[in-house]
Amino acid sequence: MTAHLDEFDIKILNILQNDNRVTTDQLGQRVGLSPSSVQRRLRRLRKDKIIESEMAVLSPEAVGRNLTAVIEVALEHTHAQTAIGNFKRFVLSRPEIMQCYYVTGGIDFVLITTFEDMQDYQLFLRRIASHEKLHLKSVQTNIVVERVKASLAVPIRSDVS
Repeated sequence: MTAHLDEFDIKILNILQNDNRVTTDQLGQRVGLSPSSVQRRLRRLRKDKIIESEMAVLSPEAVGRNLTAVIEVALEHTHAQTAIGNFKRFVLSRPEIMQCYYVTGGIDFVLITTFEDMQDYQLFLRRIASHEKLHLKSVQTNIVVERVKASLAVPIRSDVS
């Protein structure tokens, strides 16, 4: 179900997706509302889970995570439901998995991961391959050569209601 968002909500969300450190006073000035009105809207947007999280985006290289990999995982479908649940639990327990998508097509999951180096990546591969409850069929990795864009911003058009 799509939540009803008016023009003010959309403006606020678009600003926050680019800079969540902006104050309610600054937001109010930029969208034409009082700071208290902005605060009420933010409370509602958080309560309704339209704003799921507020976080800092780090440079992986700046914190020693010099290798980024996109990993595609296919599971054995003879154990489909059990394997999917087990794999999701595994993903949630691994800090090097930054994003995980359960997808359609020839694979089941796409993982966006980050590692200190190739040795760290190989350790992760051994860990995933030796985990008996995962029922892996195949794992394919693409090493990222250059990060061109990194964003979790969701485009919001003003004609969405």
